[in-house]
Amino acid sequence: MQKIEKLLSAKLSGKDKPNISIFMQILIYLNLYIYIYDGFWDIPNRKVLGVSLALILLFVTIWKLRNDIVWIDLIIFSLFLGILFYARFVSQCGRTSLLNNLPLPMIGFCLGVSVKYLRWPKWSFYCYSIFALLPFLYTFFVVKADMEFFDQYIQMNRNSIPLLLILTYSLLAIVEVMNNRKMMPLIPLAIIVVCSFYSKSRAGLLLSIALLILIVVYDGWQFIGKWNFKELTDKMRIILMLCVAGIGCLLVAIIIYLFANSRFATQGLDGSLRVEIVKELVQEVTWKKALIGFIPDLFSLHSRIDASFIMAFLYLGIMSIFFIIAIIVALVIFWNHSFILFSILLIHTVYGFVEYLSPIEIGDIVLIPLLLIAFSLHKPQAWLSTHKPISLVRLVCIHNK
Repeated sequence: MQKIEKLLSAKLSGKDKPNISIFMQILIYLNLYIYIYDGFWDIPNRKVLGVSLALILLFVTIWKLRNDIVWIDLIIFSLFLGILFYARFVSQCGRTSLLNNLPLPMIGFCLGVSVKYLRWPKWSFYCYSIFALLPFLYTFFVVKADMEFFDQYIQMNRNSIPLLLILTYSLLAIVEVMNNRKMMPLIPLAIIVVCSFYSKSRAGLLLSIALLILIVVYDGWQFIGKWNFKELTDKMRIILMLCVAGIGCLLVAIIIYLFANSRFATQGLDGSLRVEIVKELVQEVTWKKALIGFIPDLFSLHSRIDASFIMAFLYLGIMSIFFIIAIIVALVIFWNHSFILFSILLIHTVYGFVEYLSPIEIGDIVLIPLLLIAFSLHKPQAWLSTHKPISLVRLVCIHNK
């Protein structure tokens, strides 16, 4: 993580990154909380409010970081905007909602550049994560909602709950890494696993447990790395090894219990319509549709297909290969630089095979920051990663002349 900090702070000649303002934090949290709390209460003028808050955040972020943002940041942001407008006006012919989807790339871009160029307070995003968890904890442990009849309690399906919470923790982990923090917080992630269990989402439970294992392994490695084994007595070494083994056994026991009492025990991997939907979709594909994207006939029964890469193909056709390549390249870059960011993007990618996360969906708020960071790490001395676009101030001056 020191390598990441060094590379991304090169523009400051070794000085610390400036602190993010309270105003920007509040704007970011308001934009994110809309997607959490909208499932619990009907927010008046939800779409207009979402676009308005996102536009305010975008303006404030660009103004604040107008002398820091580089071309690769704007290019990635523009690509996601391009996907949205192409789907809206070409491949989906008015089917995609601009009001619903426009805030997502803007929020993702603002989050990405804020974690790249600004330092966040230690407990800021941690507190945001806790407040994001509270309505779900209230639903499961106070209201005692039964997710077999979830629509009586919450305006989202069972799969949306772990999806939103895993994305929340992903953002927390990104902020922690970019602020050069050594240990990743485990308490919010443990709560997310519990919420995923109670939501009865198989994919959510599996992916949240996978993320928990990755973070526990990482934190354990960081903790053990602090000890100098040469200076420890044999007794201390044995105690340390027993502690590690005990934690490992406890984690395994908890995981076995969760799986034994989840829908995996009763349904396994059966009972899903995803495979049948994909088979129907394949039968509709023609060369023309594969080139430019298309609206499948099955959309008359389903609003979307729960798979990120299939949705990318429907939106972009053959051009979706660039979306996939960008993710693969980012994974390779993170493999060489950051275990945590690699793990977050890997979870996001695997999750994308069974849920619709990106593009033009809520997962963009995590994917865009990851891509902004990855393509800044790749050959950081490259022109696109170091040369800044003309700032707003210079644009105004040129216009006045």
